[in-house]
Amino acid sequence: MNNNKYSLLHKASDEQNVYQSINTKKAGWNLLNFNSRILKKGQEWENAIKEWEQLRTDDGAIFDSYIEVDCDNLEPHVSWGTNPSQVLPISSSIPSPDEYDEVLESQSCNNALEYMGLKPGTKIEDISLDRVFIGSCTNARITDLRNAAKIVEGKKVHPKVRAQIMPGSTITKLQAEKEGLDKIFKDSGFEWRESGCS
Repeated sequence: MNNNKYSLLHKASDEQNVYQSINTKKAGWNLLNFNSRILKKGQEWENAIKEWEQLRTDDGAIFDSYIEVDCDNLEPHVSWGTNPSQVLPISSSIPSPDEYDEVLESQSCNNALEYMGLKPGTKIEDISLDRVFIGSCTNARITDLRNAAKIVEGKKVHPKVRAQIMPGSTITKLQAEKEGLDKIFKDSGFEWRESGCS
């Protein structure tokens, strides 16, 4: 276990809690201190860092389980519905409510199909995109925005598509703007929105 890798949680404000995986202590503290109106200053800040540095995995710790995911061969997935469980590989087809054993899952599928205007059996690759959304606290972390910016840089959003970026937190939004990521997205035709969790 790399002792320089920290998982940090801090209560940023009443806006939301911010989770960050930090590879180095200095980068982590700088990121957490980025939004000065949220966090403490001076000695209070130094004391907080000392306390947080005690929150680390014990040397030689053994965990109940380890999960490794090989993403090199992971097929891209897209959301077809209205909740995080309604996601499929792009080579899949839209499911039918009849495919679910649980009544609530079947109803949820039916509601999602109605809301999204989709029909069971439609190939995902055959669905025309009219909206693209990069957002929420799980898909719009600073690392996600950096990766997305690399993909869209120099490209343009199709005129029939509305594309939006909603950073996962205020700290992430400010960091992305400091790095110029907002300009890359706006130049490509994305709307740069306020932070939020959708």
